[in-house]
Amino acid sequence: MAAEEDAKEARRRAESAAVTTSARYNPETVKNRIDSLQASQRADQRLLDGHERTLFVVRGVKQVEKTAPVEGAYRESVIARIEERADQISYWEGVRAEQIASGQATNYGPEDIAKGDQVQRRGQWYRVVRVNRKTVSIPSIVGGGWTDKVAYHELSGHIRAETQKEPAETFVDVEEARS
Repeated sequence: MAAEEDAKEARRRAESAAVTTSARYNPETVKNRIDSLQASQRADQRLLDGHERTLFVVRGVKQVEKTAPVEGAYRESVIARIEERADQISYWEGVRAEQIASGQATNYGPEDIAKGDQVQRRGQWYRVVRVNRKTVSIPSIVGGGWTDKVAYHELSGHIRAETQKEPAETFVDVEEARS
């Protein structure tokens, strides 16, 4: 009996590990992780370089906050953090490149998509209302009168407006979504 219980526990742990790994390497998760690591990298670089920011402007006079570069032991820890994070970014960018090459992930950008095209997000097709630098605007996902933004890495399909036939029944049209 103990051997049977041990086998069940081992099988349960293996299944759990497989699900965890699958979630960790999900293409959307990988891209979000890269973006987050790069943002942290930029923040640490600002700590090293020092920076200034405008807090507000009153009658043409800027109120600026200046931050001096970090020094001493803290500077060394920031440098170590940047180096470690650079390795992580490199690893995850490699994973992302493999996903794109294998067709597991898409690599759409504003140069690929135009207003009027159709894009697929999580199995649903939408007509593009606007193309932005990091996202496309689509009709409201829940049917409201507004638009929602979808990041390019969340798109799983694309059909150009000039090559469109009548889309599948999963297509959401702007006018239908507003009525």
